[in-house]
Amino acid sequence: MDDLEGFEAAAAWAEPIFAAVQHADLDAPSINDGWTVRVLTAHIIHGTHMFARGLRGVDVSNDAPKNNVTPFDEANIAGAYRAAIADVRAAAAEDGNLDRIVSLPIGPTPGTIVMGVGANELALHGWDLASSIGMDVTIPDDLASWLEEKNRPTAPRMVEFGVYAPEVDVPEDASPHSRLLALTGRSG
Repeated sequence: MDDLEGFEAAAAWAEPIFAAVQHADLDAPSINDGWTVRVLTAHIIHGTHMFARGLRGVDVSNDAPKNNVTPFDEANIAGAYRAAIADVRAAAAEDGNLDRIVSLPIGPTPGTIVMGVGANELALHGWDLASSIGMDVTIPDDLASWLEEKNRPTAPRMVEFGVYAPEVDVPEDASPHSRLLALTGRSG
């Protein structure tokens, strides 16, 4: 799986989660410490649009979606998600955007790799969102294995930056889904 395929797989997998979020869920706490479902949803939607802006050459290095609660269409959460995904797809399709170095909050990142970072965000935070609203989901094996492989070299740095919690122990025969979650400090 390459970064573009990974983004598409994660985007398709996460879409039903956004369709399941109800307006009544938004004020509930999320599984992410200190965040509500509204903040988590805004983080994912804002972060996805941020990737599109970065691919178009906008310097988004100081655009910290972790602390940004940009409003989104709360009456049409699934539509807001689909619009963010469409924004990234359009930006990726524009000539030269995948070849540029994008200024992200994590540092200068090749455009194609931005798509992989986006896949990672959609899968992990999609799982967070599903868990927060009581929806039982499993990241598909091929996507989870690919993301685990991509995350393994950088996970210790992400723990240092407070992006991930320390790795959780899982049995040797754990599923790709469980291994990915464990690597990023999640249990499930």
